[in-house]
Amino acid sequence: MRSTFTAYQKYKEGGEMQKSRLLGLLGVLIFSMIITSGCASHKSGGNMLLPSSENVMSSWGTYDEAVTNYGKIKVGMTEENLKVCGVYDGAINVKVLNWLSVYKMLPEDAVKRRKLDQGMIDFLKAGDSRVKAFEVYVLTERRHREGSFFLDTLSFKRTTRTTGYEFSGLILLVDSRVTYVLRPTGGPIDKVRKEKKPLGPFQGLGSLAPSVIESAL
Repeated sequence: MRSTFTAYQKYKEGGEMQKSRLLGLLGVLIFSMIITSGCASHKSGGNMLLPSSENVMSSWGTYDEAVTNYGKIKVGMTEENLKVCGVYDGAINVKVLNWLSVYKMLPEDAVKRRKLDQGMIDFLKAGDSRVKAFEVYVLTERRHREGSFFLDTLSFKRTTRTTGYEFSGLILLVDSRVTYVLRPTGGPIDKVRKEKKPLGPFQGLGSLAPSVIESAL
């Protein structure tokens, strides 16, 4: 009986030691994360350790570059001239449309009343065999997380910044010459999303969170 009790005492003491070691290692890990996070933030103005992603579908790097290149397109230019502006069949941000696709895009009332630009009327009158349209659409997004690596990794606080731009336009051609250039729409993108979870990784556990934390300690 005495030997059994002694063995239990040693087992209990061993468990306490293991728990202390685990807590110590956890403390060192958290401290290291905080220090590393601070260094990374100080060096780069952001945090190099946090994840980032990029979605680029254009050779135009910025919104201003897109506006400048699109603005060079004028009525009367040839299809070959458009290549200099980055608009051509096969470009990553360009979709080729036929006569019917363009017709479906137009307001029915405007077509009936002929309240259209002359270049667009010429396009509709020419017929499918003589026309081509280039639909330009660009969506460039760069996402990166900001803030503390420690708070982000443990889900206490996450800040995601999305930058880039959106741009769209339409160019109509008859016999390989531009007859109409739609005014572009879009603009720069700069938005921030913030997520806060007071319980961090235990947030989704609901009422179980206190018991899980207590058992872990």
